[in-house]
Amino acid sequence: MDAIPDRDLLRQRSAEGLRRSVLIACLVGGVVFAGLAGFFFALIDDFHSGRGLLVLTAGLVAAAVVVATTIIVARRMAKRSPLLYGTDRATRTAVTAALRTGGTGDPRIDELARETARRGLNQRWFIGLGVALALLQAFLLVVRLTDREWERAVLPAGSLTLMVVMVVTKTMELRRYRAYLREPSPWT
Repeated sequence: MDAIPDRDLLRQRSAEGLRRSVLIACLVGGVVFAGLAGFFFALIDDFHSGRGLLVLTAGLVAAAVVVATTIIVARRMAKRSPLLYGTDRATRTAVTAALRTGGTGDPRIDELARETARRGLNQRWFIGLGVALALLQAFLLVVRLTDREWERAVLPAGSLTLMVVMVVTKTMELRRYRAYLREPSPWT
């Protein structure tokens, strides 16, 4: 017997939520990008030579390609979207608590937590990416500080901080997932 009897319903809700989220993110990102492109075009204000219009057109075409690609990839990903995204808030909270504490008394929550942990282990590459970006930002920070460009050192310092926090958070999350999957499920 399946520990998640409403698996198909959860997968459908998850796919719909992912599609909707990606569409909203693309629309908001497109509007913001178009606004920024218009702002920079107004700064260039080069209507006579056509260079500013060419830059604006190239930027908008690039943005349209990125948005279209994102929507296509999201539609394909929606078929494999995590079941957890299709659950209600109480279930997501219970799954998070189960992952944090190492177990639960509900077989449905346990199976959702195991599925979440298995999916989370596939995201180990985030740590490598975060370390690489942190090293890059650390290099930029050192360059800015040695050149005594204090105001230009703020951005690399902030980015370095964000990357370190992301790496630490993701490492703790992966340890939690491994620990949860190490314990055998009491329901199988």
